[in-house]
Amino acid sequence: MEQLELADGTPVFRPGERSSHAYRVESGAVEILIGDPPVPLTTYGPGEVFGEIGLLEGRLRRYGARAAGATRLQKLSLEEWSASSLATPDAVLGYLRSLFRRVREIDERLIQLPPDAEHVRAGTPRLRLVPASPEAEKTLPAGELRIRTFPFRIGRASHGSESEQSTPADLVIHDRAPHNVSRRHLSIEVVAGQVIAADLGSSLGTQVNGVKVGGHHKESEIALQPGRNEIVLGGSRSPHRFLLFVESD
Repeated sequence: MEQLELADGTPVFRPGERSSHAYRVESGAVEILIGDPPVPLTTYGPGEVFGEIGLLEGRLRRYGARAAGATRLQKLSLEEWSASSLATPDAVLGYLRSLFRRVREIDERLIQLPPDAEHVRAGTPRLRLVPASPEAEKTLPAGELRIRTFPFRIGRASHGSESEQSTPADLVIHDRAPHNVSRRHLSIEVVAGQVIAADLGSSLGTQVNGVKVGGHHKESEIALQPGRNEIVLGGSRSPHRFLLFVESD
């Protein structure tokens, strides 16, 4: 596993970045931050792990992290984190205790934030997904889906020898060969009040308001605009077309 030597104030990761690793503090400390300008939520010290929730979910970072003083970290892949934190019942119990403490501290800190910290307290936008093609109407026969939890993942249904558990999708697309939609295709996420469409390693990518994202294209994520957004899963001739409406409170 890789070791990082960080000076005071050095960012570990920023909100909106892709979660690719977890981190264990070997010495020093790390502050977890939210908002712009950043507001400290909690601090992790030697022996504590952070960043693993985003790694497990494959989502964009919601919080930022920076070194508080001279700090040494271990940078952990998913396999390395699992081997160290989930190998035995005692390790799992220790991890859960640490996780519950961290969640409680962050909740208490959010409650204590001053009333003028609107950049932290910003409400989550309301999202409506509407079919824009006959094939999409088969996916959403009710005519509309309100998205209330994030990340919201879209992926192709598994068939034959493919494991159903390998498709952690909130919206399952029934696609025929040659496939336009991958089993892990697209994620809709909210980062600091901004709605993001992020590719999950799909083969053909997605067209968002005419911009190609993911697949073999350079960009892997894109910010959605307020109001109406056009979403095409797969290539330009894909029948899986939707409209995603982003509405503020």
